[in-house]
This record gives sequence, structure tokens and C-alpha cells, in this order.
Amino acid sequence: MGTTGERSDLAESAAELCTTIKSATDRPTLLGFGISTPAHAVRAAQWADGVVIASALMRRALDGASSADLAADIAAIREALDVSQAR
Repeated sequence: MGTTGERSDLAESAAELCTTIKSATDRPTLLGFGISTPAHAVRAAQWADGVVIASALMRRALDGASSADLAADIAAIREALDVSQAR
């Protein structure tokens, strides 16, 4: 449905795609195309049951980020999701 990898913005079709998929199944839906930041994850979680962030973390690892750096990135995403769900 799209090319994986980091993007500056989420695809406009993401909301519609998630809505369509959710109407066709009772299984959890995950969105993982272009999610690169905590803000992307929060926006995607408005439509999907979960988010997948791989390319952004892989790029950071290939750029030399330590495991502690990656853990901090993941923690920032988790915190943003938790804060958005508490609202």
C-alpha cells in the first residue's frame, strides 16, 4: 500500500486505510508506513490499534546511535502515546 521508510508527514491515505481495515476485521490493526517521530505515532494511534516504527530506529542505529540512545527514542514515543491516551 506504500513504500516503507521515514517520511516528514504521514500519508493522507492512512486514516482511510485504517478505517477500512478495521471495518473488515475484529483483529487489531497496526500502522507502520512512515512513522518516524513521537508525533507521527500519536497521530497514527488515532486510527490504528498499534504503530510500528522500524526505519527511523534502523537509521539511527546505522548512524551510530547506542542501544541507550535507541531506548531513549522508544521511551519518548511510548511517553507521547501514553500522554495522548490519557487525554
